Amino acid sequence: MKVVTFSEHLYGIGLLTKALIYPGTLLEAHKPYLLSLHQYNALCNESSNTFMRQISDAWPLLRELHVEAEGKGRDVLLYNDVGGMGDMVMMWPLAQILHKRGYKVHILLRPGYEHLWVGFPWIESVIILPTHWNTIQRFHGHVFFEFLTNYYMHQDQGHPLDIMLQKVGIDPNEIPDSEKRVIPNFTFWENEMGRNLYKGKKLAFFQLSASQHSRSLSPEQTRNLLLSLAKAFPELHWIGLYGLKIAPAYYVPALSEPNVEFRMFEKIRILWSLLRRAEVCIGPDSMLIHAAGTQGIPCVGLWGTHDPSTRVKYYPKHFPIFLSEKCAQSPCYWLASTMPTFCPDEIPDRRYCGVLQAITEEMVIAKVREALSSKA
Repeated sequence: MKVVTFSEHLYGIGLLTKALIYPGTLLEAHKPYLLSLHQYNALCNESSNTFMRQISDAWPLLRELHVEAEGKGRDVLLYNDVGGMGDMVMMWPLAQILHKRGYKVHILLRPGYEHLWVGFPWIESVIILPTHWNTIQRFHGHVFFEFLTNYYMHQDQGHPLDIMLQKVGIDPNEIPDSEKRVIPNFTFWENEMGRNLYKGKKLAFFQLSASQHSRSLSPEQTRNLLLSLAKAFPELHWIGLYGLKIAPAYYVPALSEPNVEFRMFEKIRILWSLLRRAEVCIGPDSMLIHAAGTQGIPCVGLWGTHDPSTRVKYYPKHFPIFLSEKCAQSPCYWLASTMPTFCPDEIPDRRYCGVLQAITEEMVIAKVREALSSKA
């Protein structure tokens, strides 16, 4: 993270939007601000970089929290910049554990993730970057994760939550598994939407793609799999989930079966409320498996580059398909968008993970039956 002082006032919708900052924000001249690395790099690519008068790394002045026996009344600030929604969900338990130990927990976020931290009475406040540096300095302790397991590609991986606990001085083995997942709270309207959308239908959800295709099936494999699932389980209404960054080839054109549709939920909390009615969820290593896992919903995970035990071991109703024997490098923990050069030559399509490509429709259908039986 960077502390930046500007020589001129910065504002304007075009400039700030490009820099991943909310329109309407004003960065006042001659006062230091804390920016995420993403925001700083984006501003460096704009003409505004000429107005950066002073630039410092933030970490030397951050007061790293080490949990004491008694933390009552102390205000601590948590920040996680290592990934997307799933990474935020895995941080919920850390915030709650610190709260239970007497800390007043505040959350620092990049724009766009606020909706993931609402509804928890044990969160004191949410601060959006960029923010005044003196605001950050008022906290007794900082728990900042710019880099975590997402940037670690060697085999000795740990679960992100366990690593976060270790970083603040808590032995993860002392925390019961039941406390390593947190169920979101919903408002009256969110509950009503979850109850009334698709009323009378038995629902199943399939996240079509992760944010990187190294963790995703190809569009063709995904569409064929969803079509087979719709035929194998005609009693379920299948919803193929996609987001703004997903290639249209995943959801265009519509599939022929009457019990399947593609949909994007602009309000993600409505989707999460609706998930409580799901018979089963399916997805790659991405948002849906965490949203389902933390709420105890049966979920079939499609795994390739990562070993599921390093991500979902605290979700008791997760049913992984992980064919690590299909690749000598598995798990490689690769996170870049393009596949690594060390993928074996025998992999059919080197644009996608060979372990994921080896997953068959029959395997998924069998695993879905296993997941459905867990609800009985």
